[in-house]
Amino acid sequence: EACSHTVRNVVGCPYAGICGGAPFDVTPYGEIITRNFLRAPLGSGLPRKFKISISGCPDGCAVGAINDIGLVARIRDGKRGFKLLACGGTSPLTRSGRVMDEFLPVEDLLAACEAILRVFNAEGNRRDMRKARMKWIIEVSGFDAFRARYEKELAEIRAAGGRPVMSRTTRRAST
Repeated sequence: EACSHTVRNVVGCPYAGICGGAPFDVTPYGEIITRNFLRAPLGSGLPRKFKISISGCPDGCAVGAINDIGLVARIRDGKRGFKLLACGGTSPLTRSGRVMDEFLPVEDLLAACEAILRVFNAEGNRRDMRKARMKWIIEVSGFDAFRARYEKELAEIRAAGGRPVMSRTTRRAST
């Protein structure tokens, strides 16, 4: 997905799998996000382009803070997960992504990404391309309103059974 109003290619850590500081290899998780949202109904026809990055390194080497969704690998109590950032972007309104979750378990990865995409699809500005990126939603309605809408969408996804990470990916990711 190189253009148009879609989920763009998922950017990953350039040192995934070999970085000594990464708690685990994020490559399989980036692949599963790609397979679920690129060329998928929810990933197309958005108000504007949508960018996702996933980092293994604690310093966020894939610059998640400037993307619509930024994920940074973490381990908590022996479980894999991610710090989840949202609503970052560069010009014309430079904003660092805001923390949506300090630790999102991998089991909730696809559900959380989908919830954010749903909010963007519903709330994004389709009339003014200059203000159509997700960062403008929080500029207009505020971060608390964005977070509340995200949490509502996430609860609906969970109530419908969630969006489990495929077991094949989970197995490969654990090696």
